[in-house]
Amino acid sequence: MPWDSQVLKTLIELLGNRYTPWQPGSSGRLSSVGEDRLKVERLIARWATALGTRTDRKSCEALRSLVENRTLEPWHFRLGAERDEQVVARRSATFPVPDLLAVRNTLANKLPANPADLAALVADKLDLLATQIRHGNTDDWRQYWSEDSSRQVTGPKHENSCRDALLSHLRQRLPDGVDAQPEGHYARDKRADIRVSFNGSAIPVEIKKDSHRKLWSAVADQLVAKYTIDPESSGFGIYLVLWFGLGKAPVPPTGRRPRTPEALRKRLEEQLEGPYRHKIRVIVIDVSGSSTLPDSRPKRLGL
Repeated sequence: MPWDSQVLKTLIELLGNRYTPWQPGSSGRLSSVGEDRLKVERLIARWATALGTRTDRKSCEALRSLVENRTLEPWHFRLGAERDEQVVARRSATFPVPDLLAVRNTLANKLPANPADLAALVADKLDLLATQIRHGNTDDWRQYWSEDSSRQVTGPKHENSCRDALLSHLRQRLPDGVDAQPEGHYARDKRADIRVSFNGSAIPVEIKKDSHRKLWSAVADQLVAKYTIDPESSGFGIYLVLWFGLGKAPVPPTGRRPRTPEALRKRLEEQLEGPYRHKIRVIVIDVSGSSTLPDSRPKRLGL
């Protein structure tokens, strides 16, 4: 009889906390402890594989919990490999096949038919918003800056205030029925800055200012690791950076600090690996406008 996923999870935790994976001894002979470790490794491998072949929500949550369990760190390589296979299988099993009406709406640029369509729709609206902020005649970029009583900019607003301004603009451009909310909840109570949802699909949008200390790591550590693993996203997500242009962006792991929004976008896209190159969209919105602070402008000699 197949064991319940929760039973498999408990067995892996019990044995995994008591034993570490077997390592070959210098003498080439197995001790009694080595024999036990080898037996345990085979059992854990079998149970992890059994979990990995199941695509129901409880099995996915059980295996993800094991991978995130710090006390099982010696087993993370084995468990992580099964988890990666499970994520791919889960996405295939839960991918909603659009009906004819959904296909027609998609072709007419109306409502999205699946997570891929929803991600494309959100990215398209954000691109249009970026153009409006950069080239519009209403100075929308000012909504991302603090100002004094004379409307002189004093510095970028807090990240949450910037998110609220962006969310307000985005909602005006989304079709009826597509919902956008701040701080969307995802797997294991993780939160993304914005969650855009429609008909069972949900796309996370992670927002960072160009000066954020985790600018270069947020794609892998937050968007991919915490949000896009949620079945409702099917692996799709958007990483959005607000470019203030004050030269305060952290130095990247390799190379020099980007000097333009386009250079920053290209550098961030180069960090995407594997299937995420096609599922994670990087968008950089230039909110610098004409608002560069006086003390950050290059000074001319002799003046």
